[in-house]
Amino acid sequence: MKMLAKPLIACTTIIMLLIAGCTDPNHRGQSKELSDMESKIAYQPEVFLTDVVNDHFNITATINYRNKENVEYIIYEMFIEEPKVEMEQLQMSFHLHPQMLSKIGTTNIFESNVLFDNLPTIAPDGTSTGASLFRAFLLDPSKVDRETLEIYTDLYVKVSYQVDREEYVHYFKLNAEPSDELVNVFHNTAMTLN
Repeated sequence: MKMLAKPLIACTTIIMLLIAGCTDPNHRGQSKELSDMESKIAYQPEVFLTDVVNDHFNITATINYRNKENVEYIIYEMFIEEPKVEMEQLQMSFHLHPQMLSKIGTTNIFESNVLFDNLPTIAPDGTSTGASLFRAFLLDPSKVDRETLEIYTDLYVKVSYQVDREEYVHYFKLNAEPSDELVNVFHNTAMTLN
């Protein structure tokens, strides 16, 4: 009986580890980040500051348009620039306005660098003095409506980093700057709206 107990315990332990640990830690990090953003957007929107003045860095966002082989894209990009301190383990995430999910061709409207193996470090006098995060989404002009024109520049952002091993987390609601080309595309689309 004792000889059977050790293999049984070992098998049970392996099965428990497989059940508990099948999820990739990076995927869990992405899911945690997404959950945090969605929860704060829905239940604590006041944490997203619209005043982007910060003691450690400057933050901006842009939206561009691209038409490649008759496939239209809308490209969101956020920039962390001009660091005033060394910012280590820089995590950046952004989420479009929740209603944009029904306006563009995607199943999620979130992007983050938490999946990256090596998170960036930026510093005022370092080799890297800025970082960016972008994502292109399929643009379906037939889904563009008046509501789209009111919300497409809303970008919810979370920035996390360490300065001298102290953790900092900031939430911002940015008004992303659309390119002239995108404004023209949306303007022409809006002209056809009822």
